[in-house]
Amino acid sequence: LGEILHARERPLATRLDLACAHLSEMERICFTLKHLEEWRLKEIADELGTSVGTVKQAVFRAVIKLRTRMTGLGRSEP
Repeated sequence: LGEILHARERPLATRLDLACAHLSEMERICFTLKHLEEWRLKEIADELGTSVGTVKQAVFRAVIKLRTRMTGLGRSEP
């Protein structure tokens, strides 16, 4: 995912790549298409041959996992 972000956002991209390593393939694809490529849920579902509900669940799980993983990543411990 890091290659999608601009050079000035490289530290964030590195953190995002590390966090994305913990997503399932479906979660990673759905998150990328929805939030980075700005596809609509229906477009993602059609492309993947699945339902909109499945895509919503994958995006939701991805966001939760990324929030959890990125909290504290890159911060120095006191």
